[in-house]
Amino acid sequence: MLAPLQPLFANWTIWLAVTLLLGGPAAYASGRALALGWRSFAPGIGYSVILSAATDFLAYALFETPVIPAGAIFDRIVDMDPLGSLVLLVGWAATFVILGLIAYASWTLTRRRQMTRQYPFLTSAGPG
Repeated sequence: MLAPLQPLFANWTIWLAVTLLLGGPAAYASGRALALGWRSFAPGIGYSVILSAATDFLAYALFETPVIPAGAIFDRIVDMDPLGSLVLLVGWAATFVILGLIAYASWTLTRRRQMTRQYPFLTSAGPG
């Protein structure tokens, strides 16, 4: 039952390190850039999708970790096993969630800083 997940958990420390060290700062910068431009976080979801694909590619290119084994996914689709192909996308989904949370946290922190700097009367107790 866990055979399709074997490529994911073989090198999970490398995957996590690449996700946090290479993708994390990029996700933080994208969330911060959205907040500095006074934009909503909606484009951040798309940025997180792109960053997660790029991060998984870098993990594969640098360390040969098969996070998204495209050949196995294609074989399972041809064999009419869509559930098996979805199980193989767990690594990409985990990368997307981690990078999305980092981007959202940086967007929230930057937006909070902007609001308190530009509108200080909203946070002060006032004279009364």
